[in-house]
Amino acid sequence: PVPLLSLRSLRLWFQQQLARVGFNLAFSGQFDEPTRTVLAAFQMKYRPARYDGMADAETAALLAILNAD
Repeated sequence: PVPLLSLRSLRLWFQQQLARVGFNLAFSGQFDEPTRTVLAAFQMKYRPARYDGMADAETAALLAILNAD
């Protein structure tokens, strides 16, 4: 079985991926207000149909594609 990421690991992943595309934010491991604001800004740029600051699968996929090495 594939181990599930902890919520903290998932939050850190989003924060690290946002930083890799140029957003400045702390790696707190929390979906705090600064993280939601940055996430909404990312969504506004890359998925303007919905920019609610929620970490969802579509946002994760966009981050993964943009940060693919």
